[in-house]
Amino acid sequence: MRENVIKNINGIEYEIWQLPPRTAMSILTKLAKLIGEPIGKAIGGIKGLDGDISFDLVGEAIGVLTNKLEEAEVQFIIDTLFKYIKIRDEKGALVAVNIDLHFHGKVMDILTLTGMALEVNFSDFFAVLKAKVGPVLSMIGTGSEE
Repeated sequence: MRENVIKNINGIEYEIWQLPPRTAMSILTKLAKLIGEPIGKAIGGIKGLDGDISFDLVGEAIGVLTNKLEEAEVQFIIDTLFKYIKIRDEKGALVAVNIDLHFHGKVMDILTLTGMALEVNFSDFFAVLKAKVGPVLSMIGTGSEE
């Protein structure tokens, strides 16, 4: 059964519904294509669990991620997620969020709500990713440059 979660940004409550499974798989595939290679490169920059960090490779991973960010893909992900986000109007009814009207001048709120929607829909994926990659990424702050 699909669940909904209420999230608050700057005093405004948003009701985020889980995506239907096929829609979720479509978004997950796009996310995996987007972050898979950069994460692999970042991990490849670590020489063993106690080794040094190759900041060149970590920098390359960030470059690969930014090169993969296509406006159309980002817009598709946001538009799809926002189809399943509702807000209460002045009468208390749940209504669809009109991104262009509601978030005028609040681009960071769009990104925050997008992150929340990804968390609601893919918490299991991000939990596994964090468990596998988190310890490696935490080494970046303590590693030494070659």
